[in-house]
Amino acid sequence: MAGNRSFMIKEWGRSHNQAKRIAAELGRRIVSGKYSQHETLPPEAELADEFNVHRSTVGAAKRLLGKPEHGFLYKVPDSGRWAVA
Repeated sequence: MAGNRSFMIKEWGRSHNQAKRIAAELGRRIVSGKYSQHETLPPEAELADEFNVHRSTVGAAKRLLGKPEHGFLYKVPDSGRWAVA
């Protein structure tokens, strides 16, 4: 699980844009164990409401976490959902 991975906000620089802020928070939740390995994240609409942003911003945050260099998420085939790596 993500327990052996450290999560540093500075991996993405000092930019404070919303997608990076949300990615940082989701990363913290993954590392803390709030989301289990292979568990799908809540729907974008739900996270968008929680963070008070547009769904596309949440999608951008999930894509950041799914980049190979970060490896926190993977896209579940044929579902459009993201799950914890």
